[in-house]
Amino acid sequence: IQWQPYTPDAFETARATGKPVLVEFSAAWCLNCKYVEQTVYHDPRTVEALHRLDIIPFRADLTDEDSVGQHLLDQLGGTGIPFTAIYLPGASKPTTIESIYTTETLLKLLDASSPRSG
Repeated sequence: IQWQPYTPDAFETARATGKPVLVEFSAAWCLNCKYVEQTVYHDPRTVEALHRLDIIPFRADLTDEDSVGQHLLDQLGGTGIPFTAIYLPGASKPTTIESIYTTETLLKLLDASSPRSG
């Protein structure tokens, strides 16, 4: 996964493309975040789904207290990390996943949010 570092400008630019955007909030000190990264984001099924759905992935590093992504997490009502937000084109609010989650949880959300052909 070609993670982009989260910045408000890069995020807004990505949203303007009309593609889905995923923001994963994480920190170096967060063991649960590292678990999710190792089990979910290194899973070939996740990598394939992100590429197939043309999702732009951001990682918001909250390691430092004044991290740029903290404001977005606060806006989303996130009370802790790991936290993931999936922004779909045209949606007013993102779909969010709080706490530890599995590949299956993420894939179900991505599948439910992907446009159906036919």
